[in-house]
Amino acid sequence: MDIKKFDEQELERLKVLEAYQILDTLPQETFDRYTKLASYICETPISLVSLVDADRQWFKSKKGIDVSETPRDWSFCSYAIKHNELMEIKNAQQDSRFRDNPLVTGNPNIRFYAGYPLIDDNGYALGTLCVIDNKPKELTLEQKEALQLLTQSVVELIIQHRKFQEVSNFNKLFEVSNDLISLVTKSGFFKKVNPSFFSALGYTHDELINQSIFNFIHPDDFLKTKEEFNNIDTSDLKVDFVTRYKTKRNTYITLNFVISKDPVTGFIFAVARDITNVKQKEIALKISESKFRAFFESSKGFMCTHDLEGNFLSVNHAGAEMLGYKSEELINKSLFDIVPKERHERITGYLKEIGQTGKSTGIMNTTHKNGSSLIWIFNNVIETDGDNNKYVIGNAVDISERYRLEEDLRKTTEKLEQTNLVANIGTWEVDLDKQHLYWSNVTKAIHEVSPNYVTDFDSAVSFYVGEHQNIIKSAFDASVSDGKSFDLELQILTHKGNYAWVRALGKPEFRDGVCKRVYGTFQDVTENYLYRIDLQKAKLIAEEANKSKSEFLASMSHEIRTPLNGVIGFTDLVLKTALNQTQQQYLTIVNQSANSLLAIINDILDFSKIEAGKLDLDIEKSDLYEISSQALDIIAYQAQIKGLEVLLNIDPNLPRYVM
Repeated sequence: MDIKKFDEQELERLKVLEAYQILDTLPQETFDRYTKLASYICETPISLVSLVDADRQWFKSKKGIDVSETPRDWSFCSYAIKHNELMEIKNAQQDSRFRDNPLVTGNPNIRFYAGYPLIDDNGYALGTLCVIDNKPKELTLEQKEALQLLTQSVVELIIQHRKFQEVSNFNKLFEVSNDLISLVTKSGFFKKVNPSFFSALGYTHDELINQSIFNFIHPDDFLKTKEEFNNIDTSDLKVDFVTRYKTKRNTYITLNFVISKDPVTGFIFAVARDITNVKQKEIALKISESKFRAFFESSKGFMCTHDLEGNFLSVNHAGAEMLGYKSEELINKSLFDIVPKERHERITGYLKEIGQTGKSTGIMNTTHKNGSSLIWIFNNVIETDGDNNKYVIGNAVDISERYRLEEDLRKTTEKLEQTNLVANIGTWEVDLDKQHLYWSNVTKAIHEVSPNYVTDFDSAVSFYVGEHQNIIKSAFDASVSDGKSFDLELQILTHKGNYAWVRALGKPEFRDGVCKRVYGTFQDVTENYLYRIDLQKAKLIAEEANKSKSEFLASMSHEIRTPLNGVIGFTDLVLKTALNQTQQQYLTIVNQSANSLLAIINDILDFSKIEAGKLDLDIEKSDLYEISSQALDIIAYQAQIKGLEVLLNIDPNLPRYVM
């Protein structure tokens, strides 16, 4: 039967029936006696104690049939429980409600039915005591009264059954419960204790029975416990308190007592639970919380707790001050209030991540109260409070300055790498502790290997050509052993088979007298090297040409001097003869010109001596007037031919002689 069809009253009746704990119990002689009496008194072959459940009627006691239950839809008793009086069906075949009932049309062929509802003290009809016959009939007045009396007795049996079950359940609970259950007199003496007392305290039954409960109370808790027991007289409800109880080992455990008084007997029913571990955990938790609070408040970083929406629950003083706030000011704010708006989407992502995974680490940007920017590295986890509410414990360190320094370093490194790339200067480093060799991208490019190329010391040396391998090894060994730097120009054969000249510089780094690493630069100097070679060749050629020139000038001056000396000699002789004025003037000019030409030839020879580095300087006294007159005489003839007049004008302040 669909229980949803029942009204509220029927649902309550079914709960009460269930609470009696009688359904599907074993047959009991006490119930069977009443079904037999009912059958005898009413002179019917069948009698039942029928309990009407949600979808069946179940027979606690039966006479005249073998089945233990039938469907509720077939049940006569489901109609009987709707009334507080006897339901009697004299002939079921003539009753429209039952004429087509399977129990009428088939076995046990019911014709007659009479049943009283089993109504408990609270007015709930649990079932019926009924009698059944396979032929029509009618009960006498005496039979009806007797059946009613039997019904009342069956109800009392059902109630007694429940009480018995309750007592039985309590006794089982009393024996198996881990709680310490006892019955105590008003003055505090044990009358009954369950086995948990023995296992928890170590005492035997005889050591506890008739002993005062107060004999085992911790002295510091005695007065308080005594007061709690006295309060039971003025309380209609239970009294709950915690006290320390002495064990047989002379140690104390902490018990949480709940006591109540039986108003009839005056005995005190006491249930105690060992909460020693709980108390120890509480103390440990308080100590832990105290330590955490001290750490929380004394931390120099930013510490906080916030809910899963980002609202602050607590913030330490140092962290609040780093943001320019007081702790109480941040309590009314959230992460979205201290993070720039353009980064709110990241906060949303952070809250989603930590809600799903329970932890989150990363970098967060916040805004100081004065508008400046702060950068934090955080490591946050989710915790759960005593009410099972989740919250986040946040721990962050201000890395603003470090971040700026790292950013500057990154930019500087980037610029240096770009400069090295433009200058085609690579770097290298050998970490002697880790036995690791590092090449920069430029160094790899010079060796014509891929950017992902990984090398070691021996492989790096193998790029050098011939004897240059020994040279670089010796220089490196000297750096490691003696701390010597090196600057070498060597030839390598690249990965692609091209020869190149490189300049390798190395410098060692020592710590505690031990070389830890050697680092340096690596530059392709092939073009410079070839240029220097060409320059040396050009220098040799120039030197050869200069030598040839000097030899030519020496030969030429010798050939010119011979006739020139003849001219000078003969003009000198002619000038000593008798000449007219014009002849004297012309021959003087010829003589002077020849001497000037000889001086020019001597100057050419002097230039050769200068280039050879063999020129010697002589200091002589010179007549400026004489030199000027001779220079004028040389050009006077040419001037006359052209019809020009040449005059010599010397400043009177000019000295005549110079050294």
